Amino acid sequence: MEEIITIVVPVYNREVLLERTLHSIVEQTYRPLRLILVDNNSKDRSLTICYQFQAEYSREDFRIDVLQELKPGANAARNRGLREVVSDWVMFFDSDDELVPGAISRIVRTISRYPQAEIIGFTAKRYLPNGRKANKRRCFTAKVEDQVIYSMISTQCFIVRTELLRLLGGWNEDLMAWQDWNMGIRILMQTRRIVWIKRPVLVKIHEHAKSITGINFVSNSEVHFHTMEITEKYVDESSLKNKKRVIHYIHLKMLYLAGMYKYEKNKVLALNAWNIFLQKESPSFFKKGIYYLLYRYIGLGGPGGGTLLRWLF
Repeated sequence: MEEIITIVVPVYNREVLLERTLHSIVEQTYRPLRLILVDNNSKDRSLTICYQFQAEYSREDFRIDVLQELKPGANAARNRGLREVVSDWVMFFDSDDELVPGAISRIVRTISRYPQAEIIGFTAKRYLPNGRKANKRRCFTAKVEDQVIYSMISTQCFIVRTELLRLLGGWNEDLMAWQDWNMGIRILMQTRRIVWIKRPVLVKIHEHAKSITGINFVSNSEVHFHTMEITEKYVDESSLKNKKRVIHYIHLKMLYLAGMYKYEKNKVLALNAWNIFLQKESPSFFKKGIYYLLYRYIGLGGPGGGTLLRWLF
């Protein structure tokens, strides 16, 4: 029986956390399953751990491949793994998170139940550095605008048909942050055939300072701006019927960032993002006032800022 799912995990300097992630995958009861580990120039023992894990756990029904990608960046590593995938479906996973027991079995049942689906989305619980837990923002739609605001299609929380991902050209290797935000937008511009597994939670996301996503907005401000510019250009050059509306929401995402920079006490970045937003939108005096109130609200830590942006505009 051939694998219908391959899991690709990019690895970079994860010697402390990697084994927890790998064990959460090998302990999945569904077989056959293939795991591709792609080391991205790790300076610690990560590559050695990958080879040790391969030697100990690789079986006929659980194939483990260890690859290396010299070009820096998680997306380059993901694309290296994607080139080796032969299964119908591919899933990408971060090297510091966990799959809950039975996650793959539930995903496979959903694939069987909805044969026309091209992407399966699921939910995650966030484990914060302070020891608290929180559900990842949930939004179960196929709307590009919702992906722009909520980023519900995140790296750990979807599985996609391999053919579709290759049609899109894989992951954009020029992006160093919000890669999944960009990918989710591109996927939903191509297809609306998404099925959501609303419960139970299938993934544990462990947030920490060295995670790919980071734990704040200020530390990744430059790469956030770059990703947004690249994504806006992609949408603008597409044949999407409602692309002006989607671009409007990308601009609103900049407003949200401005508020978050203010909340994180960086007035310079906050003002810069606010001014970029105004330049892009050129709002009327009345709308500018509403936008400013939202900017201030988000900057004060008000809950539901993204939801307000989505439904007010």
